[in-house]
Amino acid sequence: MANKDKNAQDGEDFEVNIEPDASALRMFRSMSFTPWYALGEFVDNSITSALRNHKELITKNGKDYQLKVEITFPAGTNSLVVEDNAAGITQKDMQRALKTGVPPEDTSVGLSKHGVGMKAASLWWGEHVIIDTYSLTEPNGWHVEIDVSEKGEVTSIVKVSKIPHRGFSGTRLEVRGLWQKTPQAKTVTSIKSYLPSIYRAFIGDTAKDGQLKCSILYQNQPLKFEYPKLLTEPLWTSTSGPGEGELERYWRKDISIELQTGKKIEGWVGILDRMSRDLSGFFLHYRGKGIAGVVPLNSDKDEDQAEAKDAISRGSYKPRRIFKQQGSYPDQSFIGEFDITAFGKTITTDSPLWTPDEEGEFIEKLFNKMSDDDYIRMATNLRRNKAAVVDEEANKKSDKTEAQVIQDALSGHVDHVEIETTAEELEQIKVVLGDDAKEEIWIVPIEDHEGHKHIFKLAFVKDVSRPFLMVKELNTHEHEIEVNIFHPSLNGVIIDGNGRKILQRLAVAFAASEVFSSGYDKSRLRNKANDVLSKLGMILKD
Repeated sequence: MANKDKNAQDGEDFEVNIEPDASALRMFRSMSFTPWYALGEFVDNSITSALRNHKELITKNGKDYQLKVEITFPAGTNSLVVEDNAAGITQKDMQRALKTGVPPEDTSVGLSKHGVGMKAASLWWGEHVIIDTYSLTEPNGWHVEIDVSEKGEVTSIVKVSKIPHRGFSGTRLEVRGLWQKTPQAKTVTSIKSYLPSIYRAFIGDTAKDGQLKCSILYQNQPLKFEYPKLLTEPLWTSTSGPGEGELERYWRKDISIELQTGKKIEGWVGILDRMSRDLSGFFLHYRGKGIAGVVPLNSDKDEDQAEAKDAISRGSYKPRRIFKQQGSYPDQSFIGEFDITAFGKTITTDSPLWTPDEEGEFIEKLFNKMSDDDYIRMATNLRRNKAAVVDEEANKKSDKTEAQVIQDALSGHVDHVEIETTAEELEQIKVVLGDDAKEEIWIVPIEDHEGHKHIFKLAFVKDVSRPFLMVKELNTHEHEIEVNIFHPSLNGVIIDGNGRKILQRLAVAFAASEVFSSGYDKSRLRNKANDVLSKLGMILKD
């Protein structure tokens, strides 16, 4: 060992005991990572390296130095590459960096805490890890490989080889032989949404003054985060409107909470300018890194994000004491960020290390502060009224898109074939509505297999006394669908752009089922509706 230490001091090749051996390291494959948090471990290391050497990196690279982390899955290689321009790993730190469970000597700066993240994430992704690192303070770089594949040598000793310096500091990590699937479709959307949200405190314009700035690239595309707009309104003391004499205010409040244990939680809470299931919720961070309640998607422009949004929303941090029941106005109104660094974080960095009592005390004290300053009352009263306000431009754009989607999905793909049902399923035909004031939505031509062109007209009516859905036969091939958006069954439902889409799809499915079923047996409606919905699903699933 004395010779190894001497070689290390001389800047030559040396060996490191990484303990445990390669066979034990294979267990990291079974850790409960998500792809975005596993990739985040590499970003953690890069940010930590840059934070600890920020002044030196600025001195070396200039005052405009910005950390850059590039994440790529090269096509056709079954590999992952993560590269940065941080401070690299020195010869002295190499043994600690490679050995599992040995934390940095100083954990007061940066995001690394347990000494597990990089190794665990690397070996969760794949079986062969290759690291090339170039220190800010050394004339050469270092190369090391950890191979835990069945073909690899089962040993706890790895060789670290001296390599020429590339000219600037940083680290390149490659994982070959991936155990996990290369991210596709929804996973890619989630990664590109989660990562900038998790590291919002460090990315671009959202980084605070004097804070290390970082750019994260995924497949050569820079990731960005934008905060949603918060509400500016007078206090609504009731659902009728603002209270007399109430002045306009900006609904964002700084929060400081001290628990009985002496631990402090600081942050802010706000009310969204527009209600959003996807953006609402609290963001909990450890030294700036989001570890819980990371709700990243701040745009409805990309409809391919729909399924990723559903998964992300389910993971949002929404204490029900504050957010009430799902789908309520408070549930879609509140947003905020809180620093829970005092509690620490789990190894997989997706939750704070607080006890149930500590979390409960935090929630109760936060609720009281929000109530004292009328946040609960404001969200409930304002949103209940303003939910009916129509965003005309957004709705027209949504209606036009939806009409085209329905026409493309159904025209030429429906027929008059009966779907068999049992006698018990027979139901009476409902009486159609007369003409009344209503909101005309769209007109869509749909052609059946026989070449007949059917014209479907959709309208929304607003009358609590009427049935939910009616279909009128204007003539043999012209049909009018009326959906009652004031029906009691929709009480408490937010009829925003997404809600309108759902109603339109269900309405045309039921109406087309009735029109294209043979005879007048409306009991077959449900089975035919499933058939029509499946055809809609074929074009909508992508």
